Amino acid sequence: MPEDGELPGGQAGRDGAEQHVARLHDTALPVTAGHHDQLGLAIPRERIPAMIALYGGALFTLVSAPPGSVNREAVRSMVEVIVYGCAG
Repeated sequence: MPEDGELPGGQAGRDGAEQHVARLHDTALPVTAGHHDQLGLAIPRERIPAMIALYGGALFTLVSAPPGSVNREAVRSMVEVIVYGCAG
C-alpha cells in the first residue's frame, strides 16, 4: 500500500504521471493559442500558461461556490478579468 501522498507504483507511478502532465501541457498550449487566433485575441504566447492556470482556478472557484451563487454575469466577469488582464 502506498504511503500518504504516494502514487501507486512508486517512482514508476510518478514518472508516468509526469509524462501525462507533460503531454497535456504540450497539447493545451497550441490548442489554446489556436482558439485565441480564431477569436482574434492578441494574447502573447508566453502568457498562455498563466491563463490556463487562471482558468483552472476560476473553474474551481465556480464549482465550489455555494449553490445558487453562480450566474452568467459572475462567470462572464471572471472570464473578462482573465482575458483582458492577460492581454497586456
